[in-house]
Amino acid sequence: MKYYKSYMDRQTVGDDFHRRLLETAGMPAAKPRRYTWQAAAALAACCVLIAALTLGRPGATPPVGPVDVGPGVADPVEDGDDGPENNAPADSGLMDSENIAPTQPDYSIEHDYQFLAESGQDEGTRCLPCIQRIDYQPVDGILSADYAMRLMVPDGAFEVPLTEEQICLILWGGDQATYDSVRAQGGNVPWLLGWDGYSLSGKACYDGEGDLYTVYIWGVWAGIVDAFVGSGRSFTVTLAPGDIPPSCIASQGAVTDSRGVAVEGWSYHLDQEYIYECAFLAHDVGTRFSFQTGEEDNWTELLFVNWCTYADGGLSLDHLLRNEDIPAWERYEVSGLAEAREVERFAPYLPLTAPEGFTEDFYGLVDYQEGVRDQLYLRWSKGYDDVSILVERSERGQDPYQDHPTVFQVADWSFAAQEAHKYPHDTGGWLYDFKLLYPDGTLATYRCAGMTAQQVWDLVAPTLP
Repeated sequence: MKYYKSYMDRQTVGDDFHRRLLETAGMPAAKPRRYTWQAAAALAACCVLIAALTLGRPGATPPVGPVDVGPGVADPVEDGDDGPENNAPADSGLMDSENIAPTQPDYSIEHDYQFLAESGQDEGTRCLPCIQRIDYQPVDGILSADYAMRLMVPDGAFEVPLTEEQICLILWGGDQATYDSVRAQGGNVPWLLGWDGYSLSGKACYDGEGDLYTVYIWGVWAGIVDAFVGSGRSFTVTLAPGDIPPSCIASQGAVTDSRGVAVEGWSYHLDQEYIYECAFLAHDVGTRFSFQTGEEDNWTELLFVNWCTYADGGLSLDHLLRNEDIPAWERYEVSGLAEAREVERFAPYLPLTAPEGFTEDFYGLVDYQEGVRDQLYLRWSKGYDDVSILVERSERGQDPYQDHPTVFQVADWSFAAQEAHKYPHDTGGWLYDFKLLYPDGTLATYRCAGMTAQQVWDLVAPTLP
């Protein structure tokens, strides 16, 4: 609020302009900038919320390709805990309670906040234009999900971190000359966004042919880079060329016409946090924007939407549409354990025979992308019981898993250790859930339901030293 008051105290305006400013009174004015707002472009997007991945029941196949989903941590029972009967394994972001999905690149909140947003504009020289209100319909309770819109990433997809210049050119509508002029005056982003004081980072996501399909930009108030807390402010922008980025959250907002652009907005209150979200298509850039704050204040979102919908403004992705540096990749299914064992790099980590009684329903997938992942996923299903094995090869040896509480060296694995990592299964019997790390850094994740302890041991034993 102090920025708004400071701005208003210094201004002398006509009655009509004063009336229009008062229409937005009560919200703190973000720190705007002088550069011509008609010529600049802003960034917008809404945080893509992804429902938990499930592989489905018999006959279903696991997700393939990178999936936009936050990382989770599984916590099987350790020796000395209350025992498997009273402890169920926590699901990770890569698996549901029954199955394991192939691991994917992480598109979530492990960002490098690589540069500070600065306008380079003296606060006393700014002149705030009329800011149009957007209707943010409150949403009570749990957000409705539309599982038909689960976000699946294209085959061969890869991601590239964005530089400061690439992010800023998005905001300036691809206008290199304007950006260079702003840089010469000590700034980088449009002042009308009100982003001064935010740390920014981003990434572009491409399909296996090198075509852009999604861009993410994250902003965190510089005072809380290390913690998303109720008193802090942060935002996520998701962009796509030509269409609004998909989401698994069902449409549930009110629609406002902002200079001929239909803007759908909604808001919700979680504990000490207020979240404002919107989605729209303007200047051929689909946008989702999610703003999180500890106060009931959507001023940042209003500035963003208005910036993006000016007739002479808008964001631009033109400089990011193609990436010719495509990493090698392959993805194909295997028909059974025998074919999977023919892939030499995975054979030493696979059982010699299929799980007893699990012969009718099988799914197998080899999934490789240079510098990203190299994995084999196998699943056998029988009714509501599944046996799955995920083998992940690492180019970094054991380093990614050193001292990980849910990972066990194969040299330390035993029948007793296996028994300490079983949990009551919802269809009766036990669910065995554990991860084994081999000396070369290969990780094998087992989830076995509908099998006896001896059958599980016979599955794993041939891979042990």
